[in-house]
Amino acid sequence: MVTIIVATFLLVSGAVAGDGSPSADRLEGEVGRLMTEEDVKGLTLVVIDDGTAVHVAAYGQRNIERDLPLETDTVMYGASLTKTEFAYMVLQLVDEGSFDLDRPLHTYLQQLPDYEGYGDLTGAIGGASSPQGTR
Repeated sequence: MVTIIVATFLLVSGAVAGDGSPSADRLEGEVGRLMTEEDVKGLTLVVIDDGTAVHVAAYGQRNIERDLPLETDTVMYGASLTKTEFAYMVLQLVDEGSFDLDRPLHTYLQQLPDYEGYGDLTGAIGGASSPQGTR
């Protein structure tokens, strides 16, 4: 997993042209090389520059047994990678001053779904759907 993340970083940083824009040819070459080197069966890559997707591509297969190609709209299992991305996003909001890590989550939301047994995650005394402490 770490190898893939590092490889992706190297892929993007190594394939960026001198002006900061990605070179499609260099990206294609690096993707192929790294996928072969690390035996990666499928990879989707999006290069975002100043909030705009400047390169979107899918490489390899989404299903090896059925020989199905990976496509840019293929939904993939992200495992725990989304946890890191979500934490990074939340910390950016903290840096901007629009989110306070010490403030209970329920004070940011009008109503949370009532998932039985998860009320303690919100900081609400009365449960997930009851920020005021009454059900």
